[in-house]
Amino acid sequence: MSQIHAMSDDQVAGELKKMTAFIRQEALEKAKEIQIKADEEFAIEKSKLVREETQAIDQSYEKKFKQAAMSQQITRSTVANKTRLRVLGARQELLDELFEQARKKLIDAAKDKNKYQNTLKNLILEGLYDLNEPKVQVRARKADYDAVRKAIPDAEKEYKDKTGKETKVEIDESNPQPEGSTGGVAIVGGNGKIEINNTFEERLRLLEQDALPIIRTTLFGDNKNRKAGLQGCWSDDEAWVLFLRHSAGSGRGLGSGGGAGETRGSSGDAGVAGARSISSNPSRICSSLSASSPPQSALRARPPNMLVSLTVGKVDAGVAVLLTEDKRLIEFPSILLPPDISSGSIVDITVARNYQSEQASQHAFQQLQSKIYQTFGTRTPENPVLRCRNATQTSVVLEWDPIQLATAELRSLSLYRNGSKAGSIPRPLDMQSTKISGLAVDTEYVFHLVLRTSAGTFSSERLVVRTHKMTDLSGITITPGVMPAQLRESLTQTVERVGAKMIDQVRIDTTHFVCTEGRGPTWEKAVEMNIPVVVPDWLKGCEREGRIVGVRQYYINADPRLRQMGPPAGQQQNLPSHGRSQSMQHSSGSRPSPLPSPRTEITPPTPEQVRKEPPNGTYAHAAAPLPQTEESADEDQPPPPPPKEDGQSTPEEPAEPKSGATEEPKARKEDVKPEASAADEASGDESDGNTETPEDGDEKRLEAGAPASEAGASPSVASFQDVAL
Repeated sequence: MSQIHAMSDDQVAGELKKMTAFIRQEALEKAKEIQIKADEEFAIEKSKLVREETQAIDQSYEKKFKQAAMSQQITRSTVANKTRLRVLGARQELLDELFEQARKKLIDAAKDKNKYQNTLKNLILEGLYDLNEPKVQVRARKADYDAVRKAIPDAEKEYKDKTGKETKVEIDESNPQPEGSTGGVAIVGGNGKIEINNTFEERLRLLEQDALPIIRTTLFGDNKNRKAGLQGCWSDDEAWVLFLRHSAGSGRGLGSGGGAGETRGSSGDAGVAGARSISSNPSRICSSLSASSPPQSALRARPPNMLVSLTVGKVDAGVAVLLTEDKRLIEFPSILLPPDISSGSIVDITVARNYQSEQASQHAFQQLQSKIYQTFGTRTPENPVLRCRNATQTSVVLEWDPIQLATAELRSLSLYRNGSKAGSIPRPLDMQSTKISGLAVDTEYVFHLVLRTSAGTFSSERLVVRTHKMTDLSGITITPGVMPAQLRESLTQTVERVGAKMIDQVRIDTTHFVCTEGRGPTWEKAVEMNIPVVVPDWLKGCEREGRIVGVRQYYINADPRLRQMGPPAGQQQNLPSHGRSQSMQHSSGSRPSPLPSPRTEITPPTPEQVRKEPPNGTYAHAAAPLPQTEESADEDQPPPPPPKEDGQSTPEEPAEPKSGATEEPKARKEDVKPEASAADEASGDESDGNTETPEDGDEKRLEAGAPASEAGASPSVASFQDVAL
C-alpha cells in the first residue's frame, strides 16, 4: 500500500514558482514566433505593394510618353498637312489663273481668218473620222458660217482621199452655237443622236479636268510621294499624248484623230511642246488644242493609277484608322500596312484597275455561262411518242420511244385512258411498253402519256385505239413452240390466211402460245407470263368459225376426245335449207349420195355453244372419226318404235337456238317404257344405239359448228313420222 504524504507550505510555494516560470517561458517563445512570422508577412506584402506601385508608375509614364509622342506626331502631321494644303492651294490658284488666261487667249484665236479656217477644217475632219457616216451636220456660230462653208469642201476632199468614202457636210443653221462662244464647231450624226463637241471651251474644259495631273507635273515637277503614279508608267510626253487620245476616245469633244489643228495620221509634236512650255507661257494651252496625233505606243498604254496619301491616326491589331486631308476616317486592314508604321505616319496608297485580272475573270465567267447554257439551256425533255403495237378484242398493247430527259430529273410517267389516269408506269427508264386488259369489245379508247420531270410536264399526242370485233382475227399474235415441221408450216399458212401475226419470241403482245409439247424456254416464259398455251387446231377453229373461239378445250393438257369439228361454217351456210329437209324425207333406197366426210380437227365450241354432256356417257364415242354426217346417219338407221303403253311418244321440246346456257339432258326412250317386252327392248336398244334424238343431233350440230337455226329446224315428232319402218 502506498502512503500519502502531505506537502508543506514551502514545498507547495516552490512547485507553484516552477510552474509559473514554465508557463512564462512558454508564452515568451510563442510570442517570439508570432513576431517573426508577422515580420515576414509584412516584408512580403510591402515588397508586393512596392512592385505594384512601381509597375503602375512605369505604365503611367509609358502611357503619357506615348500620348505625348502621338500628340507630337499628330501635331507634326497636322502642320505638314496644313503646309501641303497651303502649297496645294497656291498651286490650284496658279492653275486657275493659268486656265483663266488661256480662256482670254482663246477669244483672239478666231481673229486670224486663214489659221482659224484651217482649224475649223481640221475640227470638221476629226468629227468625220469619228462618225464615219455619209451625211453629217455642223453647228457653228453665225459669225463663223462663211469660214465653215469654205472649210467644208476641203474637209470632204481630204476625208475622201484618206478613207476612200464620200460624205456630205451641211450647216445646221437651226441650232447655231451661242454667240458668246470662243469658237469651234460641233459635228452631229446618227440622225441627231450623236454629237461631237469640238468647241474651244469644251477642249479647254477637258484639259482642265483630265490633264490636270500632267499639267501639275509639267509645272511643279515630279512628286516624290507618287512613285507608283502616272510618272511610274509613262514619260511626260507619253502621258500628255495619252491624255489627248483618252479625251478624244471619251466622245466629249476630242475625236480619234488627235487635236483640232491636225488631221488623222499627220505628224507633229505641237502638243508635247505646249505641255513642256505651258508653265512659262499660258497661251501654249491654246496651241495645245491643235496637237498632233499620239504615237501608237502611247495608245496601247494603260490609264494612270490613282495615288492617295493618308495619315495614320491609330494602329490596332487588326484595323488601322487613316485620316484624309479633309479629316475623314478610313478603316484599313493593318496587315496591309508596312511593319514600321505608327501613329502620325503618312502612307501612299495606289489604287489601280487590274485589267488583266478583270478580263480573265470575265472570260472565266463567260465560259461558265456558256457551259451552263450548253448543259442546261440547249436541250429540254421531249414529249413522249406513244404508239399502238397490237390490239385485240379485250386488250391493247402500247409502246413508246425511250423517254428523253436531257438534264432534268424524272418524277413519274403516267398513262391516261379517256382523260382519266389509268396508272403509273413502273421503271419508266427501262420499260417501253405496257398492256391494258379488260377492255370492251369494239370500243374506242383514247390514250396518252404524261411525263413529269423537274423541268416541267410533257404530254404525248392523243392516241385513238379501237378494240377489234369478235370476227376480226388480225389482233392474234402467236408464238410457236415445239411442234412438227409440217404442222408448223400449216400453222404459218393459216396465220397468213386469217391475217394474224407470228413472232419467234414471247413478248408482251403475244396473245397465244401454240405448241404440241410443253417444253422449252419459250414455253416456260409463256407459262410465267400467264399466256394461254394451246394446240395448233385452235387457230384452225378460229379460221373455220370466222371469229375468236374459246381456248378451254384447246389447252395442251385438255382431253382431245372432247374436241370435234364439222365442215367449215361457210360450207354449212352455202347448203340450202330445202336440200336438208328433202334428204330427211326420202327413203334409204332413193336417198342421194351423202356429203363428204368432215375433217377431224381439234376445235372447241364457241363461247355461245356450250357443250351438254349427259351423265350416262352418250358422247363417249365422239372422238372416233365419223364416216358420214349426222343427217346421213339418221337416214341410214330405222327409227325407234313407239312406246308400248299408249302408242304415244314422250313429248319433247325442240332445241332452242344456240346460247351460252347449258340445258338439262333429256330422258332416254328406255326410261319412258319400262313395261315393254324383251324383244321390244332389244329393238329399242338397237335403235338407241344407231339413232339419235333430235336434241342430241342438234347438240352435235352445234358442237360441229353448224348454225343454230339449222340445228333446231326439225321437231322430234316429224322425225319419227317421216321415216318408213
